[in-house]
Amino acid sequence: MKEIYKYLYIVAATCIIGIGSGFVTLSPTVLNYEKEANLLKHKVESTLKIKINQETECKEQKTLIEECNNALYLLNTSESYISLLRSIVNLLFVISAMVFSLGVYLHILVFIHNRKEKT
Repeated sequence: MKEIYKYLYIVAATCIIGIGSGFVTLSPTVLNYEKEANLLKHKVESTLKIKINQETECKEQKTLIEECNNALYLLNTSESYISLLRSIVNLLFVISAMVFSLGVYLHILVFIHNRKEKT
């Protein structure tokens, strides 16, 4: 029981490493997906001379209905991926902070307990 704070530090470090490795692993994929979405969006916007956003009705656009729908889909999916990643990072950060704080608290308790035993 006295050494449990070491394991709490390991869990906190693992969460931080998970955040970093997640960024390294998933960032290229998400950035390429977002790049593709924005390129298609700008292509449709420049052709149709309108701004594409969530309220855009692609059915009204006769010439590029498929591209317009695809651009909206890619933009929504890209935003969803980024939101999901942000939520996972926040969760791991909160877990890491809580576990690290608990580790520091237990470390202090063990230190105080050891000092009382010596006196």
